[in-house]
Amino acid sequence: MSSDLIERLNEVLPENARAVPFHWGHLHLMEVSEDQALTMKNIPDYDKIVQHYADNGPSCTILVDGKPGLSFGTFCPWPNLYEMWLVADQPTAKKYPIALTKYSRMAVKIVEDVANPMRLQLVVRRDNFSACKWARAIGFEEEAIIRKYTPDGRDCVFYARIR
Repeated sequence: MSSDLIERLNEVLPENARAVPFHWGHLHLMEVSEDQALTMKNIPDYDKIVQHYADNGPSCTILVDGKPGLSFGTFCPWPNLYEMWLVADQPTAKKYPIALTKYSRMAVKIVEDVANPMRLQLVVRRDNFSACKWARAIGFEEEAIIRKYTPDGRDCVFYARIR
């Protein structure tokens, strides 16, 4: 599945970007947001968990100017349900916000084509306003607020795309 995602993304990415297979080491080459750094710190074995997700669903890293700019993918907890995860390099996100949204929207559609889920969902911390805005921008609809969902007790918002 990941090879289909990578191949299709590489057909449309600009010259300074290319999709490659995800590796947990990409996370440590990015300048992540404070929120993301906190998540990575508070979840034991975060690297192993994300690599497990990547190994079991469509995933990739988009290199921008040779550096990891965005890693994302999905995992399938049970048939017809896929959950999306994403980690962005903040300087890249700030430099290319429109392109990040455009290619994220495209990646969601490719994941839906490749995996054919009935439901694709995304969980975002409620106090991460830019991530909530981004989730809506790439076509997810807000479904529910889940209280005290994170390891440090923060609320999250469930977003979904239903087919």
